[in-house]
Amino acid sequence: MQKYKESLFRFNLMCLYIFLLYQTLTGMILHVDLRGRIVSLTIIICVLYNWKNNILWKHLITSKPIIIWGIWCIFSTINVLIHGHKIYKVANGSFIHWDDDIFYIQIIFRQLIVMVTVCWLYIQNEKRLTKHLLTIFALTAIITMLFDSNKNWGGEIRFGSAMGNNAALMMVSFTFLLLIAWINKYVNRYLIITGILLALSLVFAIQTRKALIAIAILFIFAYLTHLKTKNPLSWLLIPIGILIFYNISDYIINNTSIGNRLTGIGEQANSSNPTGIQFLNIFGDRAIHVYLGWHIWLEYPLLGVGLQNAPYYSHLPYVFHQEYIGQLAENGIIGFFLLTLFYFHIIKLILIRLQKNKNQPTKYLIFMGYITAILFISLTAWTYQFPHYFAIFGIIIGECKKQSYINKYAKNRIHWLINRRRKRTQNGGTHSLFIQYRKI
Repeated sequence: MQKYKESLFRFNLMCLYIFLLYQTLTGMILHVDLRGRIVSLTIIICVLYNWKNNILWKHLITSKPIIIWGIWCIFSTINVLIHGHKIYKVANGSFIHWDDDIFYIQIIFRQLIVMVTVCWLYIQNEKRLTKHLLTIFALTAIITMLFDSNKNWGGEIRFGSAMGNNAALMMVSFTFLLLIAWINKYVNRYLIITGILLALSLVFAIQTRKALIAIAILFIFAYLTHLKTKNPLSWLLIPIGILIFYNISDYIINNTSIGNRLTGIGEQANSSNPTGIQFLNIFGDRAIHVYLGWHIWLEYPLLGVGLQNAPYYSHLPYVFHQEYIGQLAENGIIGFFLLTLFYFHIIKLILIRLQKNKNQPTKYLIFMGYITAILFISLTAWTYQFPHYFAIFGIIIGECKKQSYINKYAKNRIHWLINRRRKRTQNGGTHSLFIQYRKI
């Protein structure tokens, strides 16, 4: 039995490496299978194998909040089938043509399978999974630093021609994992510091503002875990933390390229806001996305125009870089409601665990920090397409549900042993009803 569980764990771990690392390796080093057909095939095999052999995996994918995202995936698929794929021209002058297997399996369903697979792996062995995920994200950062190159991004020469902002945003998830490893003492502090420096180096190289701010949000929540409300001296940490944060922010803004990009948000907003509505300026150069997306939604309020079809209607050479308005425009009020419901249930899970663990809230505050960071990122990017976010969602859901599943399966195991012992007794076997507890 134990050997079978180990083989099942290794199978799902191998799938996870393919889901998260394969395209980085093939796209930047090997230059083969650039469309990721192996990823699509692995997703299908993973689903079929786990559905047949893994009861808990099946239970997880049909439980909240994962089932809500599953409904979102099904709805998004049907919605695109209704509207069809619209062909549009991107910034370099070429046209977007989606292959069905890539669009439906990788862009829509991969994130669901990553989330449930990580959730299952976490419940089985959280320390082992965390170390493997740290390895995946560290390798992604190192490969990007070594093999990526500079690119002209709208008149700016910036690093990240192949991976783009996605590599920097993956560092938000990497930082989250490093903080969890630090809390649980999974790796030594020197490796954690090295990992954080690696993550920040890549963010500064690519100059992704939202990634830097999201990491800052994580650090703020990690800092809050050190505050003891019943100890007056601990409140001295608040002004000290504010002072440190202010000085670091001031240095970044005045001495780095990413700081220059942060200070240029207002100017970008003025040039990207055709309405004159000052409120939209908070979105910077995404103001035009919000404006156009809002008008598309008003025209197609219920179903939107279909996932990744908005550029055809907006005449922009890219999808909306704003998750909320993007969902309204492309999936209508139904898709937006499912997205909101999904996040609501994750936050609800975290708050329940926080309430039950008032004396040890550290881990759950980090969870809340990550969700806050993703909600912030969604103001200037779309997130549904990227599996690294959903890997972390899987960890959060796994931690919040872990104890209930352990208790449930332990209880079922004990009932099975009692019934088995009773049958033996009825058949003339031993009369002892002693049950030896074994960890499930």
